[in-house]
Amino acid sequence: MSEPQIPANLGTNAPNIIHKNTVQNTLAQQGADHASSFSALVSASFAGPNQNTPANHVTSNIIDRTLSNEHSQDQNEDTLALDFPTGQQDVNPDEYFEVTPGYFDPDKPLLLPTSHNLNALSSHLSGKIGELLNEYNIPKAPANITYNDHGELTFPSDYPYSQEFQQALDAEPAVAHELRTYYALASHNANLDQATSNISATKNYIDIVLTLDPDGQVTIERS
Repeated sequence: MSEPQIPANLGTNAPNIIHKNTVQNTLAQQGADHASSFSALVSASFAGPNQNTPANHVTSNIIDRTLSNEHSQDQNEDTLALDFPTGQQDVNPDEYFEVTPGYFDPDKPLLLPTSHNLNALSSHLSGKIGELLNEYNIPKAPANITYNDHGELTFPSDYPYSQEFQQALDAEPAVAHELRTYYALASHNANLDQATSNISATKNYIDIVLTLDPDGQVTIERS
């Protein structure tokens, strides 16, 4: 079965991955303002057509355990083993995140918000950001980055190269696509865990910040 590509984002129209209504209703009970922010992020990050398949009530940990044993073949050095609804597959991330202006490929499979995917993409994305810094002569990466409710990249106020970094991402849409996807996957993963494991939590929404060292190594912080 073919699945839609994540165009620049990680979206709400993927009921074969999560039960959207369960997550959003839980968040709404805990705080409407934060739930609205989460919904806006997901909508801006992961759009795709509805799939006529039953919704699955699963946490990211269950997905991880199910899929981690499905892939045993050796990987090519240019590929990553990533989790998709049909199982774990070897894909070339450079090709997967390639953006063709004006064209949406509905046949590319949909990435799942699993811990395995986050770990695999973190290493690849860190390398891409390091290459970006070198190619565009940017002395250092921002200490952290986030995306606002409109899906716009935000930098620390004291980062002196925000314009240069944004221009470099604009010139390298595949890296920008992977960065947005990684952030959205991380947010989806964290808030799925929150909604399914601790319904009575007083913290109604987990904020995600991507932290970077000067060379562009990316890690996730939850707050």
